[in-house]
Amino acid sequence: MKQLISTQEEFENVAIQFNYSDYRDFTKRYKICPASILKLTGLDIDIAWTRESRRKEIMSAIRDNMNVSEMNKKASEISNHAEEDADIFMALRKRYISLGTSYQ
Repeated sequence: MKQLISTQEEFENVAIQFNYSDYRDFTKRYKICPASILKLTGLDIDIAWTRESRRKEIMSAIRDNMNVSEMNKKASEISNHAEEDADIFMALRKRYISLGTSYQ
């Protein structure tokens, strides 16, 4: 059974085990709580992702206070190859977003 990650602190505690490109390893062991809220950190998307790509297109769809479930749905609408929580993991690792609980 996968361990549920609901907050930024919980993510930080496990993220040290993974590099940016280890999203598949992360998603085998962890699931980001679908109700958790994504908060933009203010990092410019062009600094986080320097080249144009489908990944950058997905990341540009993130909106402040969007929940994880909404973002996973948006990612799958943009790319048929999107994997649940993978793009969120990468955005968290780049510090483009932070993770909050739905009751904050």
